[in-house]
Amino acid sequence: MSWPQLIGALALGVIGDVTPPAPVAPAPKEAKTTAEIVQWAEKATRGNDFVSVMEFRRGDRRVVFVWYNPCSGFAVCHVLGYTYDFQKERWGRYFDRVFDGTPTVSVEVGIISLVIRDFKGKVLFREEAPD
Repeated sequence: MSWPQLIGALALGVIGDVTPPAPVAPAPKEAKTTAEIVQWAEKATRGNDFVSVMEFRRGDRRVVFVWYNPCSGFAVCHVLGYTYDFQKERWGRYFDRVFDGTPTVSVEVGIISLVIRDFKGKVLFREEAPD
């Protein structure tokens, strides 16, 4: 096979398995601390990437988002969102989504909205709280 054929075959994904590997284990549904969530995400990267964390606090509302690229060499970003339940004293997962085509994202949390953008600024996800 010539170099141009080899490169073309790789680009088309016809040589070997080019799908990203499955997550190490499902993300925790609940956690006592944000450190537990971050530790899980660090293991899920398999040492290939860093983990980003953003925490939002306003009054009695607490939200934390964690995102990372689960596998080196792929433009994929796994985003997890947790809210804090003061009665249970635990973080509960409410958002778990994988975005293809971007190795990282930006997360914007407003009082009544959530916006997730790719690394170029394109909106990948938008959610507004009902009136």
